[in-house]
Amino acid sequence: MSPSNRTLPLTVKILAVSGVLCVGGLVAAVVAVAPTTWVTYTSSGSTPQQTFAPRNLLYFPVAALITIPSSVIAGLPLFFLLQRLKMVNYLAVSVCGIIAAITIGMLLKQTGTATPQELLFFSCLGLTSSTMALFLFNSFISSPTRQTSGPTAPPRA
Repeated sequence: MSPSNRTLPLTVKILAVSGVLCVGGLVAAVVAVAPTTWVTYTSSGSTPQQTFAPRNLLYFPVAALITIPSSVIAGLPLFFLLQRLKMVNYLAVSVCGIIAAITIGMLLKQTGTATPQELLFFSCLGLTSSTMALFLFNSFISSPTRQTSGPTAPPRA
């Protein structure tokens, strides 16, 4: 079997996609929390100052609590549905990631309506998580092994 025609067994593919989705969720949590650790403030009559706010790192588990379940629980069936429909592209995956993150975020919140800031936060987490997962999937799992040089054998009949 040539490397370009290689397909993964279903269980291996499920584990690989789940791993990629977990990594995408962790990256989204880091991207969401990292900008908040540096805070800029201006005292009256002075120049703006930047300070490190390590307590904002406590938001990382909250962000990971949203991104990992939405990535794996909602993202795994959505990925295979999009793959069956042959619609695995960045636009479709991004929309599904945003919807999954908002849904999981609202389930975790359990207080009814959400503020626009919360919806934007959940949307950013879902967008980052899904696009990173698709990037990793395209880079490491779905790309066939490329042969750099040398002759290739004709396919067997």
